[in-house]
Amino acid sequence: MKAILVDVENDSIETLTETFKPFDKVIFSVGSGGNTGADKTIIVDLDGAVKSMIASKEANIKHYVMVSTYDSRRQAFDDSGDLKPYTIAKHYADDYLRRSGLNYTILHPGALTNAAGSGKIEAAQYFEGKGEIPREDVATVLKEIVTSNHFNHQEFQIISGEQDIKDALTQFEIEKD
Repeated sequence: MKAILVDVENDSIETLTETFKPFDKVIFSVGSGGNTGADKTIIVDLDGAVKSMIASKEANIKHYVMVSTYDSRRQAFDDSGDLKPYTIAKHYADDYLRRSGLNYTILHPGALTNAAGSGKIEAAQYFEGKGEIPREDVATVLKEIVTSNHFNHQEFQIISGEQDIKDALTQFEIEKD
C-alpha cells in the first residue's frame, strides 16, 4: 500500500486528478486542526473534501474512504459546541460524498487519542453516547476497509472496545444486513 500527501487547500482539482490517476483508492483523512478558525475549516474540511471527490471521480477512483467526525448527522450540530463549524463542514462533505456517484465508505471514529492501539474496537451504525479510539486503531481499520471488498456505500462509527478489529468489522457486516 502506498500513501501520498496532497494539499487540498492549494491544489487545483486538475492537479488532484492527475495525482490520483495512478491509484484506485483514496482515503481522505484531513482536518484543518483544532487551532484554526471556521474559515480554514470550510476551506479544508468542506471544500478540500469536495475537490478531492471531484478529482477522484475524474480519476476513476474505485473506492473513496472518508474519515469523518464521530457524528456528522444534522442533529449533531447543536451539541457540538466549539466544534460546530467542523461538524457542519463534515456533515455537508459527507452528504456530497453520498450523492457523488463514487463508491464510498464513511468512517466515523470516536474522539482520537495518541494512545497505543489495542487492536480492539466496536463498530456500529450509531452508538448512543461517545467514545474514544487511538489513531493507530483507526489506521488499522482503514487498512481493513481498503484491502477488502466490503463496506461499499456504507458508513459507521468505531470506538475502542473488546473485539479484535477484524472480528468487529465482520460482526458489523453481518448485523447490518
